[in-house]
Amino acid sequence: VSNLNDSGPGSLRAAIQQVNADASDTAAPGDSIVFASGVTGAINLTTADNSTDSLYVKNPVQITGPGANLLTVRAVSGHRVLHTIGAATVSGITLTGGNVSGNGGGIYSNDLTLNDSTVSGSTASGNGGGVQAAGQVTANRSSISGNTASDGGGINTYTAVTLTASTISGNTANGNGGGVDDSTEATTIDDSTIAGNTAKGGAALYTYSPNAQLTGSTVAGNPITAGGTGGQVAVSSGASLSLRDSI
Repeated sequence: VSNLNDSGPGSLRAAIQQVNADASDTAAPGDSIVFASGVTGAINLTTADNSTDSLYVKNPVQITGPGANLLTVRAVSGHRVLHTIGAATVSGITLTGGNVSGNGGGIYSNDLTLNDSTVSGSTASGNGGGVQAAGQVTANRSSISGNTASDGGGINTYTAVTLTASTISGNTANGNGGGVDDSTEATTIDDSTIAGNTAKGGAALYTYSPNAQLTGSTVAGNPITAGGTGGQVAVSSGASLSLRDSI
């Protein structure tokens, strides 16, 4: 990617169109999209790939930017930022400003890995204000902040969640899981902070996992809304949560 344009040669959209056209590459990790040196600033998307997605990727992809503090991709009004069908890895980018009727305000994905990235300021009328995943979510040194949804203000997933050295903050769920609303698979949170999130149940984390683990992490200042239950962390019937070196 060689410019910050919404579309046309050298744009992120054009690179995604090339990935989508590659019928031979349907297995992870997929094609790589890399921002050229010196391409920094904001991509303010003005056209959408369809009625809900600013950017739509049907094949596995790796998208690498210069850093979340150097590159921002902002959604088209009334659309999520990114929808990926295949496995996706997003590194060194901020994705923001999504607003969708349905799930996944910022990103809707199958298997998603975030490295050194930020998903912020997005809203879903359904679940997963920041991230909604049909598959697993892995976040390394990343931030999910200031997002809003019904359940899972920050993250909502149907399978495993792994957070390492990441921050989940300032997210809001009108129902459960202000920070994270997980599934019945493994949830692993290591060396991370979940703070300042709000929900009716499990303001930081609402877990259904039989093997949820918080290690070396901080869970603090996550208030329950009026009439809510479950405190900062709520453990569903049949689920299990292990805490180690965490506060």
